[in-house]
Amino acid sequence: MLWFGCFLFWLPYVTDGRVHHTDFLPCQIVYYFLNIGFHASVWLLVCMTGEKCLAILFPFKAKTFSTIKVAKVVSGVIVGVWTIFHIQWFFIIEKVTNDGEIWCDYSKDINPKYLDFYDVFDHVVYSLLPCTLIFFLSIAIIIRLIMARSRSKQSNQTSTLSKSAVSTSVMLLSVSVTFTLLTIPSAVHYFYTFNSSPIYEFRIVTVFFYYTNHSCNALMYT
Repeated sequence: MLWFGCFLFWLPYVTDGRVHHTDFLPCQIVYYFLNIGFHASVWLLVCMTGEKCLAILFPFKAKTFSTIKVAKVVSGVIVGVWTIFHIQWFFIIEKVTNDGEIWCDYSKDINPKYLDFYDVFDHVVYSLLPCTLIFFLSIAIIIRLIMARSRSKQSNQTSTLSKSAVSTSVMLLSVSVTFTLLTIPSAVHYFYTFNSSPIYEFRIVTVFFYYTNHSCNALMYT
């Protein structure tokens, strides 16, 4: 996703417009893999958080669902769903020329109402819904760990559980807060400019934010 998105997005800027991804890649290919990466990575993050929540809430049943096989199936389903869903990009995007410059834009044959619907859908499934789920799952995990830490102190157990609780809580909070702070601005910008022209400078900042989020998620989960 970072190669098809971040790298290609900044390529014209770092080369002063001399190189553009349309020089060597069709628009449909770029947007197809870019959007698969966006949505699949976000929902894999939601499932990872959900799996950790279930493992802590139901520790004795964790071995039944916290397995490599289940992880492969869930990952395959998520990637497969978005792979099929985003086939639409081969029909709704095309290469256009504007003032002598070549860019990717929506096809003129597409119903504008569908594009408006897709924009709302994209912001809901990429930002608002995942952010809400991750937030509440993280809160549930943290509350459970705090309760476990309190019980361990009362029963004079070793401090291992306490250290684990603190470490997991910090990690989950960092993921939740980072995801919220770096993706919500994009949704806010979209809904704020829904019936008006986008604010170009703000759009550049929001794009930088959500690429930063995808870059650091893997580090925070290790």
